[in-house]
Amino acid sequence: MSSGTTTIHRRRAILIAATGAALALCSAVAPAGAAPATGPLDSLVASERAFAAMSVQKGMRDAFLEFLADDAIIFRPLPVIGKPIWQARTPSPATLMWEPSHAEVSEAGDLGWTTGPWELRPPPDSTGRAAPPDGIAHGHFTTVWAKQPDGRWRVALDLGVSHGKPERGVGSGDFAPGPAHPWAAGARKRTKLHADLQSIDRVFMRDTKKRGWAALDDWLTADVRLDREGEFPYEGRDAAKDALKGAADLVRLLPQGGRAAESDDLGYSYGVAERVAAHGDVPDSSVYVHIWRKEADKKWRIAAIVDNPLRRK
Repeated sequence: MSSGTTTIHRRRAILIAATGAALALCSAVAPAGAAPATGPLDSLVASERAFAAMSVQKGMRDAFLEFLADDAIIFRPLPVIGKPIWQARTPSPATLMWEPSHAEVSEAGDLGWTTGPWELRPPPDSTGRAAPPDGIAHGHFTTVWAKQPDGRWRVALDLGVSHGKPERGVGSGDFAPGPAHPWAAGARKRTKLHADLQSIDRVFMRDTKKRGWAALDDWLTADVRLDREGEFPYEGRDAAKDALKGAADLVRLLPQGGRAAESDDLGYSYGVAERVAAHGDVPDSSVYVHIWRKEADKKWRIAAIVDNPLRRK
């Protein structure tokens, strides 16, 4: 999922100008007195909110080191193990905040994903004056979470995009849960072999090359979400199809990792996508994340796409 501000954009960074403003936003994201988590989805959302709250209270470096799994993948800009990256960073005066607006969890309760808005506010200037509105950056994050042996949720993968100021962003309180997976009930007790989502990525690539973007009708969920750098999120199959049809033709996907839930109904893959380049130039490329959902007809479909371009050297 670039140094300086661009690096921070990869992960929904938000710099809060004053402690009072930070705590106010923190209350909006993780309200006091909230009901305790009662199920896997509730506990997943609670973990995301706790992650955001900790970055306000203790700083982004401490928060990432606490909530990243030991093998968590982040993008700098190519996929790398995240903890060493954050361990090497010096503590920042910046305050990081975001909030989940959508979350989905596997039937086994071992894997889930969240998405939502982030903001980036530069710190106050030497006089204590807060950053002007045009100095604030905005975007959306997508995070995959994995249940650890100790029962806690930890980040398994994280990639985000930046875009213009949304009408409703951090602090709006907007939230919509993803679908439950009743068709997978009990699958965690039966399933010994889990889907190879990297291979399914390759099948998806071959089908789109063969049939064109018409194949998206078969490969995208009805509620698919598409995040692309510099653009507001697209929601729904029709919106995602229209956006993807305007992109350069896909040459190949180079998947580099992935995982399916124990119930074999939810998972993710990630890697590099190469696209056709004009006049023999070096192909355009990007890093991608696909969130996969096995639906009631037992077919794997893409429930979320994140696409972030790699800069040419």
